[in-house]
Amino acid sequence: MEKNEKLKKKSTWWLDARPWILLGLLQIPSTRNYLVSSSIPYPLAAWGLVTVGILAAAYLFLHQPNIRTLANRIFASHLTTIALLTSVTLASLLLYPRIEGLGRGGTGDDALILPIQALLHGGKPYDVRLFDGAPISPGLGWLLLNGLFAATSTSWLMNGGYMGVAAFLASYKRPARAFAVNASLLFMLASFAVIEQIYSQQDLLAIGWAFLICALLVEDHLTHRSAGWIGLLTGLAATSRIIFIYLPLILTIVYWKSDPHVALRFGLAAGITALAWHVAGIVTSNFYQPLHLLFDRGPSRVGIWVILAGGLVTLVSLALALRDPQSSMRRRFTWLALIVGLPMLFISLGELLTVKGDFSQWEAARYWLPALPTALFALFFVPPAGSEPLPAVREVVRAAPVV
Repeated sequence: MEKNEKLKKKSTWWLDARPWILLGLLQIPSTRNYLVSSSIPYPLAAWGLVTVGILAAAYLFLHQPNIRTLANRIFASHLTTIALLTSVTLASLLLYPRIEGLGRGGTGDDALILPIQALLHGGKPYDVRLFDGAPISPGLGWLLLNGLFAATSTSWLMNGGYMGVAAFLASYKRPARAFAVNASLLFMLASFAVIEQIYSQQDLLAIGWAFLICALLVEDHLTHRSAGWIGLLTGLAATSRIIFIYLPLILTIVYWKSDPHVALRFGLAAGITALAWHVAGIVTSNFYQPLHLLFDRGPSRVGIWVILAGGLVTLVSLALALRDPQSSMRRRFTWLALIVGLPMLFISLGELLTVKGDFSQWEAARYWLPALPTALFALFFVPPAGSEPLPAVREVVRAAPVV
């Protein structure tokens, strides 16, 4: 019997979709990085090498018990978390000045720093312009949430800081979750789009980790008493881009079944917070620049029909999430990642059509990044369906205090 099961596993391992999902999540946002000549030498060879590496690592982890057991022992350690976060933070601190000095820095970091500096000097945050004339995309609540980084010139701490908070919330007294966080962090470093976010101190990846933090707080700490402050934090994170105004609705629907009254209270707190900060930005600005994503870049670069199609698919996904009979943390996080990612997927594809399939100009490929941390966490959180926890995970879970 055992022999037949082993033969069956060997004959069907290539049907496992998870390595291919992982490959898409990491490589598609990096498409432009491979094709811009100044970014990566020998782009085709680099793409092939990274692709093979991701698929091989995923296969070894998922289908080789000895490798998987060793990986569990390493990834369940908080020392691994510290090492990965230290690497990310040092990369941001040391590489950023060199990239900026070469004139290859982007405007993503300036879009956070310049408005805060204007506010500190008594000006209006959205009356400043970026050096290339691009409008500022982050909303007012997100600017204030990250104001300390901008005011103290510590933007190099931003990505690592959000990662660290998410890792702590996910894995505190939960070694099995530490594995999911560490695996997510490690595989992320195989994505050039992620690496670019780290060394250029941009915020798309930080937004993704902020969303994961909100989801973890809702998952583990949402009560009648905490709904207000968790909603407040979620509302601030939802202002990171004007399109993410729907984040409170997503979290409310996904967690509706656990306690409708608490979910509603949280949703109202988060939604009102997000809306209030956007209104405050509009009232205090001659032009609230984040709105360009709705009224300028959206229709002109994406197309109204693509936006409507994305909205329809997202609404259907919300309805399916609400009706999903299964209830597990992995399932909820999968829905969250999917629903956050779907509008960005349509926007990304719409912009690819606008540039007539020129992947070297496909900047919108990195728009997937806000959904990436939650998606990877869901992918790595539990063992494959139908299998028992591996010995290493079982031992650390049993040894952990009950929370």
